Amino acid sequence: MKASKSGDESPADREVVITRVFDAPARLLFEAYSKPEHVKKWFGPKGWPVTLCEMDFRNGGRFRFAMTGPDGQQGPPFGGEYLEIVPNRKIVYDNAFEMPGAEKMIVTITFDEKDEKTTLTIHTLFTSVAMKNEHVGWGYERGINGGLDQLADVVAEMRANAAFEQALATASTAAPARTARRDLARQIVVSEFVSLDGVMEAPGGEPGHPHTGWVRDFMSSEQIDYKLAELLEAESLLIGRVTYETFAASWPKRSGELADKMNAMPKHVVSTTLRDPAWNNSRVINGNVTEEVTRLKKQAGGPILVVGSRSVVHTLMEHDLIDEYRIMIFPVPLGGGRRLFPETPHKTVLRLVDTRTFSSGVVVHAYHPASARGQEG
Repeated sequence: MKASKSGDESPADREVVITRVFDAPARLLFEAYSKPEHVKKWFGPKGWPVTLCEMDFRNGGRFRFAMTGPDGQQGPPFGGEYLEIVPNRKIVYDNAFEMPGAEKMIVTITFDEKDEKTTLTIHTLFTSVAMKNEHVGWGYERGINGGLDQLADVVAEMRANAAFEQALATASTAAPARTARRDLARQIVVSEFVSLDGVMEAPGGEPGHPHTGWVRDFMSSEQIDYKLAELLEAESLLIGRVTYETFAASWPKRSGELADKMNAMPKHVVSTTLRDPAWNNSRVINGNVTEEVTRLKKQAGGPILVVGSRSVVHTLMEHDLIDEYRIMIFPVPLGGGRRLFPETPHKTVLRLVDTRTFSSGVVVHAYHPASARGQEG
C-alpha cells in the first residue's frame, strides 16, 4: 500500500475530484459530515457499513473509521487528523490506513450553497500518481459516489425532520382540542396517519422508525396544533411494543409541556415479549387484550388514545372496542404497505361526525361506529 513519491508529478495529476449537487442547504451537509450518528448512515459504499466510528470533530481533532463488508468481516481501520474546519464551508483532513508504510492522502471538502442547493466538491490529493492509481483501481471513486448516493437520502431525511421540528416548535399548545364528541370519558380513540390509498406503514425504513417519512413532507404547524391538543386531552396511551419502543427512545430526552405530558401519562403497552418497561408510568398488557381493554374502559378517567400500533388497532376493531376513529389522510398514494384496515375487515359501519381540512392538503375525518348513534349527547 506504499506508493513511491515523484517530485515532478503535478498536483492535478495526483488528484481525484468528485462533485455532487444536493437539494439541501450547506448546514445540513456539514452536519451530516460532522456527527457520527449521521456518518454511520452514509459514509462508504453501499453494503459496507461503518462499524467503527470515532470522531473528535474540531481543528486538530482525530477520527478513526472501519467498515464491514458483506461477508461480515471488518476491514482495516483508517483515519487521520482534521486539519481545517470552516463551519458550513470547508473540511480538510488527512487520511491513511493503519498499517506500516501507508501514505496519507489529503481530502478537501467544500460546500457552495446557492438558492438552498449546495454543490459539494471532494478534492483528494494523493502523495503520488502511483498511489492515486492504486486507490482508483480499488474502486475509490465508485466508493465515494456510492457514499454520496446514501448521503442524499440521509440529508433528505434530515431536511424533512428539521421542517417537522420547526413546525413543532412554532405550534401553539394552547389550541383548543377540537374533537368530534365531547363525552369521551374512558373512550378508545384511534388516531392514525394514512396515505391516500389507506397505507399507514410504507415499505422500507430503518429499525426504530415507523416507516412514515412521507408524512413529514406534508406536515404543517396547524396539524401539529391538532395533534398536540389531541394528546393533551387524552388520559392515557394504548400502544403496541414497536410504537412504545420508538416513543421511549425519544420522549424522555425532550422537555416542555408536551414532553411532560407524554412522560407522565399512563402508557398501556400490548406485548408478549416486553419485560420491565423503563419509560415512566408504563405497564405491559401480555394477557387477554380484549378483556384488559374492556376493564380499562369501565374505569373512571379520560380518553384512551391509540396511535400507530396497527396490530393492536386490528384487535380492537375485531372486538368492537373503538369509540372514535380520527384518520388524518395525506395526499400521496404509496401503492403498497401495511394498511389501517385489514383486507378482510370485521364489518363495521362508520359514520362521519367531523372533518377538518389543512392548508397542506391533508384532511382529518372523524368517525364513530354507527352502533354508537344512541350514545350521542
